[in-house]
Amino acid sequence: MSEIKPVRHSQTADAEADRQKQLKYADQQERLKWLLWWAALACWFVSLGLPGFFVEGAGVYSGLEILLLGLRFGWLVNGWAVYANVFFPVLLVSAAMRRKRIPLALVVVSIVLMLLLAASLPLFAGVPVSTGGWNILGHKIIPVSSWGWGAVVWLTALLLAVAAVGLEERWLRGGFVIGGLLGLVGIYIAVVVFHEQQWSTANSQERELYLESGMAFTVIPLCGAELTWPEGPLVATGEIPELDIDPALQAKEPPYLELPDLEHYQSNGFEWIWNGGGQFYNDHFIKVRSPASQPPRYTLQAKPVGHSGAVVRLIENATGQVLYEQKLNRQPQRVGQDYFIDQYCPNEMTYNNNFYADPRNYTKAVLRVLGQTGEPIAATDAQRQLREETAQQPCDMGTEDIDGIKGLRTWDGRQAILEVLQEQDMIYVREDKRNEVRDETNEALRQRKGFCSDNYIVLAINRGKPSSERYVHRGEINIFDRHTLRPLRSFRSKECRSESGYPANNHDGPSDCPDISNEIITGIRISNDYPVIETTQGDIPMIE
Repeated sequence: MSEIKPVRHSQTADAEADRQKQLKYADQQERLKWLLWWAALACWFVSLGLPGFFVEGAGVYSGLEILLLGLRFGWLVNGWAVYANVFFPVLLVSAAMRRKRIPLALVVVSIVLMLLLAASLPLFAGVPVSTGGWNILGHKIIPVSSWGWGAVVWLTALLLAVAAVGLEERWLRGGFVIGGLLGLVGIYIAVVVFHEQQWSTANSQERELYLESGMAFTVIPLCGAELTWPEGPLVATGEIPELDIDPALQAKEPPYLELPDLEHYQSNGFEWIWNGGGQFYNDHFIKVRSPASQPPRYTLQAKPVGHSGAVVRLIENATGQVLYEQKLNRQPQRVGQDYFIDQYCPNEMTYNNNFYADPRNYTKAVLRVLGQTGEPIAATDAQRQLREETAQQPCDMGTEDIDGIKGLRTWDGRQAILEVLQEQDMIYVREDKRNEVRDETNEALRQRKGFCSDNYIVLAINRGKPSSERYVHRGEINIFDRHTLRPLRSFRSKECRSESGYPANNHDGPSDCPDISNEIITGIRISNDYPVIETTQGDIPMIE
């Protein structure tokens, strides 16, 4: 018979101590789990009210707006991250249950899918806006400019939910989770530091647009150069500044130095006047060049500074004093956005729904300094009232460019560049063909038949019989003031029916567009109401 050995008191005490230690540890794990559970739920709800991101032209989107719109349309713009919210409740329910009522496989799949979807956040293309574009909706997509604190808090909620499930399933230990929370605090500190670094780099406009109102950081390349905004004009009214623009800043490759069109300036010993704004079907502009009548008192100078900057100055020639100076930085292209090219800044801040739109930029500052508008000099209403005259003296534009300047031709004893902008007609022209089409349009305008009267120059065209259009204006005239070459009025004939279609009133019948040549035009009878194109085959009345 074997001897029964008594259990030592010390062994019993050790076992009890271990049991109490395990119970205490389990209790700590449970409390930490619930702390993470409630923190995840709180962060998720708080993120709904915080700004998620900012899009120029569309404004700030809150977390709730992103959730409601994203679940419906996110897949159209690679906004897959929003669907991580579908799996978030699954994790909360799983972490809250002591007994396994949700299959473990479903929990694992939910965690993996939620994290993968959240990690796809950088793939988000942006917000579609109704301006015509290239995505599946037939709209243009504007990318995110800044990410708000709502996005950061939302990501935090997802990570806290995963940690809560990890503790419930005993995949994670408390010490590891505490270390992860400290790492999360470090990430928040890093985001704050990054925000402050961007704040110190940005100018006042960029701070207001991209880094205020709940934005954590921006993905826009920041300019940094502060806008020097003048209080008012620094030159006397009527002063004609000389332009001194370094050729390196006028290259065809970006970055582009955008200087405003001045209505009156000097360059290389010549004076230029920019006229336009007549009552034309398309905007006609004409720049008239003549020898400078007096030396300029001021020079608008633009020079490069190093490889990544430039400077624009207004200099008083007599003293060499710099009256105004604007430093410019090169703003690089945003990665992956073809429409955003390298350019000089500070730029005009884009209008949006929720932010103040600052319309100022360095080009507007230059105009303000010079006291100019950046618009062509337009005829007054009184000047547009026409006298009754007949223009029969040939007055065509020259056919050879002067001094190698594109479009600069001799016209009625003066030198001028005549152009027309037809942007609406060029909407569907490929981008790489637009300049070519515009050049062809301008050259066709210059080749119209010209006639002079005592006070007017008229460019006329008779289109003859069209081959493809359904109906057409047979004739068109553009009337200019002969003394200033300023555009005044334009007129067209009534629409006529072509052989390839129907007229404006859609009645059947043969073509009423006579097949006549532009060469048969003999003159123009000018009047304020109904001018007439005179031809060898009859008159063509005009209407405005």
